[in-house]
Amino acid sequence: MAREALSSDLQKRYFAAPYLHEMGAALACADLVISRAGASTLGEYPLFGLPAILVPYPYAWRYQKVNAMYLVEQGAAVMIENQNLAEQLVPTVLRLIGSPEKLAVMRKAMRTLHRPQAAERIASLVLALAQPQAWRQFMVSLNALFWLFVILFAIIGAMRGWAKELLVTFSAILAFFIVTVLETYVPFVKDTLRNNPDTLFWLRIIVLILAVFFGYQSPNIQKFAAGGRFAREKLQDYLLGFLLGAINAYLFVGTIWWYMDQAGYKPLLPYITPPDPNTEVGRAALDLLEQMPPVWLKPPGLFFAVALAFAFVLIVFL
Repeated sequence: MAREALSSDLQKRYFAAPYLHEMGAALACADLVISRAGASTLGEYPLFGLPAILVPYPYAWRYQKVNAMYLVEQGAAVMIENQNLAEQLVPTVLRLIGSPEKLAVMRKAMRTLHRPQAAERIASLVLALAQPQAWRQFMVSLNALFWLFVILFAIIGAMRGWAKELLVTFSAILAFFIVTVLETYVPFVKDTLRNNPDTLFWLRIIVLILAVFFGYQSPNIQKFAAGGRFAREKLQDYLLGFLLGAINAYLFVGTIWWYMDQAGYKPLLPYITPPDPNTEVGRAALDLLEQMPPVWLKPPGLFFAVALAFAFVLIVFL
């Protein structure tokens, strides 16, 4: 209807279409575009260096407005709010069309945002990152990761309380005991799995994770925690829980690390790689490994630890 209201000469300058299959040709012919500000649409304008008047769709939360503002800040577009469209659209179009210098500046700014072969570059980057050696630059040292887990478990321990954390400690000791018994007295494990480090690693990990998991699911020792003799103020409960949580991280995470080292890190390559003894960080990791629980918590000391934990639970619950 608006086109029909124009003179015949002006009508020839306007073309309305229900849908354009060759949108690229239309954009290439245009001097200025008026559109919404969807991300996919705006991604096409830099290819053609096409200045734009953008009207963000008001019911798309703020995504389209953010998209439009980026092009405005780059000097490649002008934005009109939807509620101001009727008043500002025609003056804005006339102002830009009447200023070839302004359109040239906007066109240049829009072209600077063009990224040729962007899809190919993204695909190449993904393929490069898929290579095992590419992950090395993003890897965190095992030392740092270990201490991060210690801090995390300590915070969890402070929130859970010392009585609950004590059961996790006992669960870890029980896991060491079960692994020792399996590797010492069960023929299949002793004779067969010892020659298969990968399978032995997963057996150890499964036993440890299951034991610690059930330890974390257990209720606290109500009688022990609530008794007058062993009752603790809230702050003391937090501090003891923090300490036991850190110890549990040492027992759990440190043991997993030691098991990985014994297996040559093969089960988790390339995501976790051995410490490099030629670097300072690698030597620190190897020194830390020598202090992990499986190094010192072994028979006969392990048997005494299991007996003490068992006796403690019996005394508390009886």
